[in-house]
Amino acid sequence: MIAEFAMPDPARTERILARPNKVLSKSDWSGLNFQFYYATPSEAEQYFEQNPIDLAIVRRLLQGDALPTERLLADVVKQLPERWTPLPSFGSKPASMTFSNLPARLRGIGQPNFLLNV
Repeated sequence: MIAEFAMPDPARTERILARPNKVLSKSDWSGLNFQFYYATPSEAEQYFEQNPIDLAIVRRLLQGDALPTERLLADVVKQLPERWTPLPSFGSKPASMTFSNLPARLRGIGQPNFLLNV
């Protein structure tokens, strides 16, 4: 999915693709010793204030296999709708939703970044 996302983008060398489990938490190589960097959606949003991103891709239906960081990111976009605007989806029932961090785009802070939730 990452390659498909990046290939058609002519500015791909200017963009950063980050996974929530790398920016919102830490764990060892095997996924053990998991620790959140941020305990609440408000704390995670403070991270995004300091490290603005343009887009967040969030699974539409989080099930039992969802990582804790997926749930935290979903809570961030859900609890702060004034900051995270859902973008139109294509297809009949897409598996994920894309949200725009409008304040970061309006402020023009830094290079455009993406947060991919997989």
